[in-house]
Amino acid sequence: MALLAANTTDIAADLAGMADAAEMLSGINAHWFVVVFALLISWATIRLPYHQIANVLKWLVLVLFAYPITAFVVGADWGRVARDALVPSMPHTRDEWSMLVAILGTTISPYLFFWHKGREKHTLGRQAWSAEGSPSMICIRPASRAGMRIAVTANSLWHV
Repeated sequence: MALLAANTTDIAADLAGMADAAEMLSGINAHWFVVVFALLISWATIRLPYHQIANVLKWLVLVLFAYPITAFVVGADWGRVARDALVPSMPHTRDEWSMLVAILGTTISPYLFFWHKGREKHTLGRQAWSAEGSPSMICIRPASRAGMRIAVTANSLWHV
């Protein structure tokens, strides 16, 4: 039951994030976009074959190149970025705590999923994974790098 609640909340957060982004671009209330995106994704999942969905997602992944490009376009203070990345500081305001919880929530949940699956396979004896070759380590490294680029971009835009 807890897994159902967690997955439902995660899907709701994803839909709300997409809707908020669409609202920023269009000015139309995000609540409408939640419904549109939920219906569109549900329709595509039921009606389209997997290979068509995979092809669309392969092209949509190109949008992720916007993050590193934006980081350079906004003219980040790279000295400050390096200092803030290496020297931790505690959040002081409610907004800073909210941002920390949001970042941790969106970055830790995929890691836990892959870690859990890796441990499940190891525990069931189907396949023993080394620390370097485990599914969680294979996925965590590129995801961590991408998350860092996204954080740098978001921080740059926040302080513009």
